[in-house]
Amino acid sequence: MTKRTFTIHLSTDGNGLVGRQCTKADCKKYFKVKPGTGLSKPIQAFCPYCGHADDPTDFVTDEQKEYMLSVVGNKVMAEAARRLKKHEFNIPARGAFGIGLSLKISHTPEPIRYVVERDIETLLDL
Repeated sequence: MTKRTFTIHLSTDGNGLVGRQCTKADCKKYFKVKPGTGLSKPIQAFCPYCGHADDPTDFVTDEQKEYMLSVVGNKVMAEAARRLKKHEFNIPARGAFGIGLSLKISHTPEPIRYVVERDIETLLDL
């Protein structure tokens, strides 16, 4: 099995911020951060509401997860359809009661579930 890696960029809002969601089950609050603030690879990120610490890549919102899954899902299905295309065949029916068989591969991409970032109550410029 081949391992594939996908890089998906999340767009920022008009203020250059991107939404995040706390990973702690009893918090799950939404906040925004400014990407590229100077840390090359932060070890932990923190929820500004409850202080919960987790891997920075885990603080994605539910909407961002849906967006990323729709993008990756379309890429994976397109690749699968491309690879299966070589297995197409058409065996026409023969005789009065003959049965024909055929296999035709097609792929129609699913709609992308785009992210619309929510507004936040307080904008802190630290």
